[in-house]
Amino acid sequence: MVTAYGVDYAWSPHPSPATLQAQGKTFVCRYIGTNIDDSKMLTAGELASLRAHGVDVVANVEGTPGGFR
Repeated sequence: MVTAYGVDYAWSPHPSPATLQAQGKTFVCRYIGTNIDDSKMLTAGELASLRAHGVDVVANVEGTPGGFR
Protein backbone atom coordinates (compact mmCIF):
# COMPACT_ATOMS: atom_id res chain seq x y z
CA MET A 1 0.00 0.00 0.00
CA VAL A 2 1.24 3.46 -0.90
CA THR A 3 0.38 6.58 1.06
CA ALA A 4 0.02 9.80 -0.91
CA TYR A 5 -0.05 13.23 0.68
CA GLY A 6 -1.95 16.12 -0.85
CA VAL A 7 -4.00 19.20 -0.19
CA ASP A 8 -7.44 20.56 -1.07
CA TYR A 9 -7.66 24.30 -1.65
CA ALA A 10 -9.95 26.76 -3.36
CA TRP A 11 -9.48 30.51 -3.08
CA SER A 12 -6.28 32.52 -3.34
CA PRO A 13 -3.64 32.66 -2.25
CA HIS A 14 -2.84 29.21 -3.60
CA PRO A 15 0.31 27.42 -2.53
CA SER A 16 2.89 27.44 -5.30
CA PRO A 17 3.53 24.16 -7.13
CA ALA A 18 7.22 24.41 -6.12
CA THR A 19 6.24 24.70 -2.44
CA LEU A 20 3.87 21.74 -2.71
CA GLN A 21 6.59 19.67 -4.36
CA ALA A 22 9.16 20.68 -1.71
CA GLN A 23 6.73 19.67 1.06
CA GLY A 24 6.28 16.22 -0.46
CA LYS A 25 2.72 16.75 -1.66
CA THR A 26 1.95 14.50 -4.61
CA PHE A 27 -1.57 15.70 -5.42
CA VAL A 28 -4.03 18.54 -5.00
CA CYS A 29 -7.82 18.61 -5.09
CA ARG A 30 -9.10 21.54 -7.16
CA TYR A 31 -12.47 22.71 -8.40
CA ILE A 32 -14.03 22.71 -11.85
CA GLY A 33 -17.65 23.22 -12.76
CA THR A 34 -20.26 25.78 -13.55
CA ASN A 35 -21.95 28.71 -11.87
CA ILE A 36 -19.36 28.94 -9.12
CA ASP A 37 -16.94 31.67 -8.14
CA ASP A 38 -14.34 31.85 -10.93
CA SER A 39 -11.58 32.56 -8.40
CA LYS A 40 -12.18 29.07 -7.01
CA MET A 41 -11.76 27.28 -10.36
CA LEU A 42 -8.69 25.44 -11.62
CA THR A 43 -7.16 27.24 -14.59
CA ALA A 44 -5.26 25.73 -17.51
CA GLY A 45 -2.12 27.59 -16.44
CA GLU A 46 -2.34 26.31 -12.89
CA LEU A 47 -2.89 22.76 -14.14
CA ALA A 48 0.16 22.98 -16.41
CA SER A 49 2.34 24.33 -13.60
CA LEU A 50 1.20 21.65 -11.14
CA ARG A 51 1.87 18.90 -13.66
CA ALA A 52 5.30 20.36 -14.50
CA HIS A 53 6.18 20.05 -10.81
CA GLY A 54 5.01 16.45 -10.62
CA VAL A 55 1.84 17.25 -8.68
CA ASP A 56 -1.24 15.29 -9.75
CA VAL A 57 -4.70 16.89 -9.77
CA VAL A 58 -8.02 15.53 -8.52
CA ALA A 59 -10.86 17.54 -10.06
CA ASN A 60 -13.87 18.19 -7.82
CA VAL A 61 -16.93 19.09 -9.88
CA GLU A 62 -19.07 21.75 -8.26
CA GLY A 63 -21.90 23.87 -9.55
CA THR A 64 -25.57 24.24 -10.12
CA PRO A 65 -27.87 22.86 -12.82
CA GLY A 66 -27.31 24.38 -16.23
CA GLY A 67 -24.32 22.67 -17.76
CA PHE A 68 -20.60 23.15 -17.75
CA ARG A 69 -18.44 25.92 -19.11
